[in-house]
Amino acid sequence: MKEAIKFILIYSIVSILILVLSQIAFHPLSAEIFSYAIWVYVFYAAIGSVAFLLFGLLSHKYTLSFKVRIICYAILCLFVLNSIPLLSEKKFLTFDAVKGLLAQKTEFIDIGIHIIAIASFIVSSIVVFRKSRVAQS
Repeated sequence: MKEAIKFILIYSIVSILILVLSQIAFHPLSAEIFSYAIWVYVFYAAIGSVAFLLFGLLSHKYTLSFKVRIICYAILCLFVLNSIPLLSEKKFLTFDAVKGLLAQKTEFIDIGIHIIAIASFIVSSIVVFRKSRVAQS
């Protein structure tokens, strides 16, 4: 359970840091959209904490292999990433981003959220699972 909470907290912090650093370096977002994006990541942290806490409780019951945990964490991150659009607009943000890429009609906020999510997932996985992977070897 500690692993799950640690993962989502690191994921959220890294996501916010990447967003802030990209805003400082490239200024892709207006101030209004940037403040909304920060709020969204804070909300994602809250949703993710609940989802990962529940997953942590379930994973204590069942022993999951390293690969299965990584896949479950990726699915949970995808759920967290799409939670606000699913709740508010009944849309799956990831599908819209893929459609936008295929139609070559996408903006930073559409694809940027996914790039930030992937980078945050990789960093969080390295930090959290490093000890688990070494212990398995």
